[in-house]
Amino acid sequence: MEKLQESYVLSGAGIAGLDFAGACSLLAGRLEEMHRLRERGCPPVEKGMRRLQEEVCALSLGLLKEYEGMADKDTRAQVLLAVMDAYEVTGKEELLEEALERAGKLLSGMADGALKCRLYGYCHYYTGAEECREEMRRILENLPADEKYFVEKIGD
Repeated sequence: MEKLQESYVLSGAGIAGLDFAGACSLLAGRLEEMHRLRERGCPPVEKGMRRLQEEVCALSLGLLKEYEGMADKDTRAQVLLAVMDAYEVTGKEELLEEALERAGKLLSGMADGALKCRLYGYCHYYTGAEECREEMRRILENLPADEKYFVEKIGD
């Protein structure tokens, strides 16, 4: 991760001083902006798109670093989901690899619930690991109806 942090320097939009919700909101805004540019046919090599990709990478890495030692497993899981979403628009394999590695360590210590189910779903999507799919299904079968509906809607 040291190498990654050196590679991406955030230009003026850091997460220092932001709480978790603020940092995730900033990242979500940048991701949404990238989606809009892509929908309008903006080439990935265009200067504005490259700047956004670098900001998304830097924000993602900042979130990973900021929350890596946190005791709250749910917050760490949310960070990993956000970073995997960032991978979708940046294509930066380093982000995905880092998130998957951390997810593998985190999942076994989490209580069963909708968030753990989602994280297993993301891991299955990116790795194809059958164990992740089986765990996701096992958790989903035991979720209360309101949580199950939420997880199933996300999967659509």
